[in-house]
Amino acid sequence: MKPFSRNEFPFTTPFPADSPLAAGPQATATLKFLPLPNEGRKSQHAVQDNQSSIEVDTDADGIVDRRLPARGGVVTVKVFYGGEEGEAPYTVRIFRVEGGLRFRRHCFTAGKFQNTKLFLIDEDNNGRFNDYGKDALAVGNNPCACTLANVMVIGKKLFEVKVSLSGKKLSLRPFEAKTGKLNLVSGFKAKSNLLYAIVIGKIKDEKGKEHTAAFDLAKHRKGLDIPVGAYQLHAAAVGSSNKLIAKIRKTSECKEIFVTESSSVKIDWGAPARAEFSYDIDSASTLRIRPDTIRVYGAYGEMYYDMAFDEFVPNVQVKNENEVVILTRSFNRSDDGKSLATFECLVPSDAKLKVRILGKIRFLGDISSKWK
Repeated sequence: MKPFSRNEFPFTTPFPADSPLAAGPQATATLKFLPLPNEGRKSQHAVQDNQSSIEVDTDADGIVDRRLPARGGVVTVKVFYGGEEGEAPYTVRIFRVEGGLRFRRHCFTAGKFQNTKLFLIDEDNNGRFNDYGKDALAVGNNPCACTLANVMVIGKKLFEVKVSLSGKKLSLRPFEAKTGKLNLVSGFKAKSNLLYAIVIGKIKDEKGKEHTAAFDLAKHRKGLDIPVGAYQLHAAAVGSSNKLIAKIRKTSECKEIFVTESSSVKIDWGAPARAEFSYDIDSASTLRIRPDTIRVYGAYGEMYYDMAFDEFVPNVQVKNENEVVILTRSFNRSDDGKSLATFECLVPSDAKLKVRILGKIRFLGDISSKWK
């Protein structure tokens, strides 16, 4: 087996606006401190919310030494990994929301391997860059990052990947295994492109050792040769270079994807789609449907969420016990015009009613729910 080739990654900050889009969590609650590595320190990275300002202990020495405005801002702190990792800068953005403060990472590490740019992203906001299955690695000019795993594709080749805690060191060596082809692009029926489509699976090398592998298949229109194994859809999104239309995640309906040696596997997903929702009718005979109860599912069982507001404005239909539709009305916009308002409408109080939602999603086509 070939040895790992080690690459030293210089730290890069702040996180620029055109950095790779990754599929991980967006923000973490700050509570009273930043939950970052503080090995060997007597204190934590405290955050004091004074309402009129925010103060931060940037070096975990028990003394707040950086003040931010009340709305929040960007601050670089020192994180302490201990051992050979030592200490390193780590930049976060702290911001205020209803209910308190939140923060997200605002930095990454970057380097090159054989003239290919690589970016390591701490997607779970804990100051560690080697959380396999949670953190992310972006390759080249790809606008989206892939979930970090033990085995990944760089260029067109498979590599075993090792990352240090601080993200300053990345080691690679060629990974040899039997492969088959998986295609998530040709079977995706939608009027929009996939931004990323990540699968994660358990695989074995030629010696039988188990590894976790992750691959972004969004740009591989003819499919990608990946190691034999069982995979699951991990995360996906649709949109364009300047607009995220919707994110996609697997549900219990999404079956495992089995890739066998020399096989060619295609997944049919996207349209036709279906909707599910919840409603209630109160004592004043007001039918009420909250927008956050609406769920959209694709042909593979995948769920679409964080959908751009202008993609889908559903209609509501109500029919009586004689199967006659007595109401068809659309959701209204919220007061700020940026989301849907809760649907409310008076309905007959003495009737046995059934309700459904229907309409058209721009990138998925016609959609409706069952009557309920």
